Order: sequence, then C-alpha cells, then structure tokens
Amino acid sequence: MTLKNATPPEDRKYYTKIIDGQPVSNIVEDEFDLMNYRNIDVHDPSLNYHLVDCSAMFNNDFENSLLPYERLAETTIELVDETWTLVENKTELTGEPLAEKQQFVEQQMTFERDAQVELAEDYESKETDPTKKATWQQFITDLEDWTFDPDDKNPVLPPIPESIRPGPPDAN
Repeated sequence: MTLKNATPPEDRKYYTKIIDGQPVSNIVEDEFDLMNYRNIDVHDPSLNYHLVDCSAMFNNDFENSLLPYERLAETTIELVDETWTLVENKTELTGEPLAEKQQFVEQQMTFERDAQVELAEDYESKETDPTKKATWQQFITDLEDWTFDPDDKNPVLPPIPESIRPGPPDAN
C-alpha cells in the first residue's frame, strides 16, 4: 500500500492479525473495510486483530533517506515500544542492477561536475578579489581532480567554499 505524501485520515485505523506474538502477514487492513465489508469485529480479542501504527505509509522520510545504491524493501510489521508498527526497510542493490545504477550515477555526477567547472571558471574569470580568485581556482582544481569511486555508497562532488558561494546580494 503506497500513500506517500498523503495525509493520514484522523478517523482511519489499521489492523493486522497477530498469532503467537507474530503478524500473520505484513498486510495492514483498514478498520472500516474489515468491519463493514468482511464483517470482522477488530475489537473482539478472540480474533487477534491488533492496531498498527501506519504513519510510515503517509510520508517520504524513509524513502528520502535512501542512498543511491539502496532501494526500498518489503515493509514489515514489528513490535516497537509496545506498539505494532509498520516498519519500512531497505536493501542494497547488488549484481547487474548495482552496476547499472553505478554507471548512471557516474554519468550524472560527471555531467554535474563538468557544468560546475564551467560555471566556476566563469565566476573566477570575473573575480577581482585575489583571495576569492585563488579560492575559485582551488575549487576548480578540486572539481577537476574529483574521480568517481563506485565503492562510495554516497558519492558527492567537492562542495563550493562558503567564501565564494554565489547568492543574493546583501540587503545592506
């Protein structure tokens, strides 16, 4: 079930069946559907339905935290601080999918690096402050020296130094 970027309805509750302390499946079911369409009384303790915190279904926080070579894995229902909770999981890419993603990331980062070098050279050519000019030159060198490391789980380009970061003019 994917409801990313949705607002969880305040009146909706989700349940799963728990037997011998374990979820029967990783499926959560809407209380309304269980009670009205399947005639299951989730409040009957003999049926072993337990309330599940499904807040993970309604935001992208976990998905946004994935590194380039990770992907979402199957969600699980786990007991967290005495509350059954839908837990998002991740797995690392391997084999051909990893090689393809590494090639894609290398191409994208090389393209971005080349664009940054071109822009930095333009800024450096217009700079009149000798200290800032030297900083631009060092930044260009850092970019040109950058090489893609396929074993780096979160590859990044050299950051632009704060002292030369272009931005809006001072409001003074």
